[in-house]
Amino acid sequence: MASERRTRVRRPRHCPYSLSDLPAQVQQVFQREANGGRVDELCRETLDGRSVYEGEILKSGKATLLQVDSSGQIVHRGPTHDAPTSHRPLAALGK
Repeated sequence: MASERRTRVRRPRHCPYSLSDLPAQVQQVFQREANGGRVDELCRETLDGRSVYEGEILKSGKATLLQVDSSGQIVHRGPTHDAPTSHRPLAALGK
């Protein structure tokens, strides 16, 4: 039972989505933008009356917020910043 807790993915309560939950066009955009990195903290918001999917692209110790509408258009790309240490692989932390 203890090993199940360690392997279980916990998402913040406000971000209940996984990549496979998103429309195909949106999945493709996040995968392309991640380019070998990871997509984390996926949420669905309503912006100007349309569904917008928001997620954080994590790659090489950096994070970028991305918002994509349901047709696969990028609505917003935030500035790239250092990823919180809780999102970095142990190798990037020197462990």
